[in-house]
Amino acid sequence: MANNRYSFPTTIEGFTNVYEDSGKFNNRGFGFTIPDNIVELMEADREELLGWAKSKAPNPNRCEVAMTKWDESGAVRYSYGGETKRTEPVFVDSVGNPVGKEVLKSLRSGTKVNIICQQSPYVFGSKVGT
Repeated sequence: MANNRYSFPTTIEGFTNVYEDSGKFNNRGFGFTIPDNIVELMEADREELLGWAKSKAPNPNRCEVAMTKWDESGAVRYSYGGETKRTEPVFVDSVGNPVGKEVLKSLRSGTKVNIICQQSPYVFGSKVGT
């Protein structure tokens, strides 16, 4: 199976709230852009991952393929907390130690970060994706 873990430097973009659930949807979230060279790798790996997912679907010939989590420019928006039931990301410093609430409270759009993300295949009924 494809190497589906990626590490890259980027900048936090858009509305950012990683401190505590709040707002209209009572959740947290942040955005970032995946560099072009990493998007190319992810797209290539995605084909192999989708092949695996289709092989696990109830009817591999009649699967709906979900859209990617990134758009054409590599922009990603990740929301979590509240009622989303999505996994909370782990925020660590440059040494690998978890950062405290005060650091999370100060995280804003424009902050330079290193992101490690993993692309995993899934099957949900007749829908497959990564």
